[in-house]
Amino acid sequence: YYADDRSLYVNLYSPSEAEMKVGPRTIRLRQETTYPSGDLVRITVEPDRPDAFALRLRIPHWCDDASVSVNDVPTRAVPAAGEFFAVHRTWRKGDVVELSLPMSVRAVAGRRRRLAVDNVLKSGVASGEADARRIARDSFLSFAMLSVESLKASSLVTPETVGRYFDFDVPPETMALFEKPGQPVILASAHLGNWELSGHVISFTKPLVAVARTLDNPYAQRFMQRRNPRRRIEIVPKHSKDRLALLRPLRTGKLLGLICDQHASGGGVTVPFFGRPAATVVSPARLHLATGAPIVFGVCFRVGEMKFLMKASEPLSHEPTGDREKDIREITLRIAQVTERFVRMHPEQYLWAHRRWR
Repeated sequence: YYADDRSLYVNLYSPSEAEMKVGPRTIRLRQETTYPSGDLVRITVEPDRPDAFALRLRIPHWCDDASVSVNDVPTRAVPAAGEFFAVHRTWRKGDVVELSLPMSVRAVAGRRRRLAVDNVLKSGVASGEADARRIARDSFLSFAMLSVESLKASSLVTPETVGRYFDFDVPPETMALFEKPGQPVILASAHLGNWELSGHVISFTKPLVAVARTLDNPYAQRFMQRRNPRRRIEIVPKHSKDRLALLRPLRTGKLLGLICDQHASGGGVTVPFFGRPAATVVSPARLHLATGAPIVFGVCFRVGEMKFLMKASEPLSHEPTGDREKDIREITLRIAQVTERFVRMHPEQYLWAHRRWR
């Protein structure tokens, strides 16, 4: 959800309740849905008094047949795929909006699907073409689940309840680093499992600074910022011009989260990844050499419905040899090897639809 002075936006669809400020006014929303299993979303609007504003509903880009009704009366305007559909009216307590998002079955010769299958085959984790297609399909399903799980976790998973949803497989020496006040740690990760929840849960131990690409959708970007658990996660834009943005958290004893499994378009080094040369980011290595902060690789595997396993490596450190380029390559290689080992545990939860080998 997001609100400004004249509108209230609904960006994600999941059973939830929210209390928002549209200008000075308080608006309560209750959302009931089984989406994405079902195609109907029911939203009850409860302003503190009758008030005029726009309720804007995000229509997914794939949905060409969406429809909206208010109090069982269909709207005259037709929602457009890939846009926010605005319902302008004077809202009263108990008004009900129903959004239908039909999910028609269609055959898609997707470039990303073919790329994912090809990458699975290149990695050698599949027994053949059919197995590669299965892993690629499950990979896309895993990615689709990420947003739903993260949305639910923002309210369900707290330091007090984390044990209901998470088990931990973390070496004692690694956990000691997380729990030691003032100890900086470089937390390397990959697009594996639910990387959003990794940051959510690890921030319970100490503040986390995470490097992330700014989302294309500004409303989604604001939403992600507002659901920050206990304000213990600071987001640094991936291409920040602040040259100290990554050094500063390590010098103040925080966690620095870096996802480092994608192609490095410039400034990386080439190391083997699943036996194939891959241009790989070197930020973790450079930061380790500059600060001495240990590197830990960690992921959040999905093991059931809203059940997860947080798994981390032993701390990685490297004694400088005096040959900086050699040291950077050695550290980067070790991170790539750990990444590969973790991906092999659950290849169906890895994001294969990326041009890793170019």
